[in-house]
Amino acid sequence: MTKSTPSLKEIESCAAIVCNHVATRKHPIRYARWDETDDPDDSGWQFVCWAVKREDPKGAQVWALDEVLELEPTLRKPLMDRTVRAWCRKDAESPWEPENSAADE
Repeated sequence: MTKSTPSLKEIESCAAIVCNHVATRKHPIRYARWDETDDPDDSGWQFVCWAVKREDPKGAQVWALDEVLELEPTLRKPLMDRTVRAWCRKDAESPWEPENSAADE
């Protein structure tokens, strides 16, 4: 039996990882990555700012996905597209692009 991918509405209350810089609103989200999970309470999404080369996992926070969307509503459309696992943008005013196409610029 094939596991179906839940809709965005079905996972909005599920957990997502947010880096410390985003959680404290020091920097905008510039990278979003989705990984499949078997945990029904985990959305599989991680959000980071890319302000530093390596994020400190000790500063990360767990937010509900709907809290992330409240902070950054422009993520709604990318999060609905499960054919792309990672999205990025150059800055808060730039559009979201699939990771590979933004890296090619």
